[in-house]
Amino acid sequence: MHKKFIQLLEQERLAIVTADFDKIDSLASTKQTLFDQTLSRVKNKAALSEIHNALQRNQALFLAAIEGVSAARQRISAMREVRDNLRIYDQSGRIAQVASKAPDLSKRS
Repeated sequence: MHKKFIQLLEQERLAIVTADFDKIDSLASTKQTLFDQTLSRVKNKAALSEIHNALQRNQALFLAAIEGVSAARQRISAMREVRDNLRIYDQSGRIAQVASKAPDLSKRS
C-alpha cells in the first residue's frame, strides 16, 4: 500500500519540478485518500520513514516554488514601478519623483 502512495508522491514531485499545476491539483484528492489509507494500515517504521522523507522532499519543493513565484511577482512589481515612475535626487538631496509616460506606439502600414 505504501508503495502506491510513494509512486503518487513521485508523480507530484515531477509535477512540481515541471510546474504542472493542473497535474498537482488533479493529484490532490487521490493523495489525501491514499495518505489516509496508508497511515491507517502501515505500521512498518521503514515504510513510514520513506513516506515521511518523500513528503518532506515535496514540501521543500512546494516552498521553493512559492518563494520563486513571490520573488518573480516582486521583480515584476519593481519593474512596473521603474517603468511608471522615475525617482531622482533633487538639488537639495531629497528624492523627487518624475512621472514617466510610456512611449506611444503607432502601427505603420
